[in-house]
Amino acid sequence: MSKKPQTFNVTMDRKKNPALRQQMGELRGGMIEAAERNHLPERFIESQHPHRPAVRIMDQETGRITTVPLFAYGEVRKALNDLYGPPKMTVEQQFAVLKLPMLVEGDGFRAVGVRSPFEDDDVMYRIEVDGIDGGELGVARIEIRGPKKYAVLTQEGFIAEEKSLKLAMQSVELDVMPDLRSSGPRP
Repeated sequence: MSKKPQTFNVTMDRKKNPALRQQMGELRGGMIEAAERNHLPERFIESQHPHRPAVRIMDQETGRITTVPLFAYGEVRKALNDLYGPPKMTVEQQFAVLKLPMLVEGDGFRAVGVRSPFEDDDVMYRIEVDGIDGGELGVARIEIRGPKKYAVLTQEGFIAEEKSLKLAMQSVELDVMPDLRSSGPRP
C-alpha cells in the first residue's frame, strides 16, 4: 500500500482548476519530502510560505527568519546541517567504523584512505605511485560502495567491481599498473 503524498498548495493556486491544483500540490509536496531527507538542526523551525512556493526558516537562537524558494530548500537544509549539526566523523574515524586500514601497500603503489571528492560523507582509496602526479584522484581510485563492493576506477573510467579490498588491490596491480609501467616516467 503506497503512502499518500504530502501536498503543498499556496494562495496563487486557488485560481487553477482542482485537478491541476492537486497535481501541483503533490509535486511541491514531493519536493518537500525529498528535502526533508537532509537533517535540519533543532535550533531551526520551518513553516510553509502561504503565498508562494517557498519555506520560511527561523533560527530560534537569533530570532532571524529567511525565506527559501522551494527549489533550493533541500540544499539549504543540507548547508545548515553542515554548519550547525553534529560534527562529522574524520576520515580516520570512518575507516575505523568500516574496519579498514588507512594505508595499504601494493607492488609499486599504495592505496591511501581519503574523503571522496564526489560524495560528502563517503571515503575512498586514492592510488598513488611514486614519481607520478595523479592529482586529487590519484592515478586510480578504489571507491567503497557498500559492504563487499569495491569499485576500481581510473581517470579514463571503470575497471572492475570486487568483493574485497584485497581483490580490488589485485585489480589495480593487474589492470592499472601495467599501463602505468609501460608508459614510462612522466614529467
